Amino acid sequence: MTARQSYHLTFARFSPSLSVKSFTASEAANTAYRVEITATSTDSSLPLS
Repeated sequence: MTARQSYHLTFARFSPSLSVKSFTASEAANTAYRVEITATSTDSSLPLS
């Protein structure tokens, strides 16, 4: 993580934190919120499932 990165994700399930590259969020009447997050990690063995 660097000082230039404003957003980071952390999870209780595993220890690596993720740097958020981009995100979008949207809402509309009678639909659920939709959030898409693109994140990066320096941990190549990060469990993704």
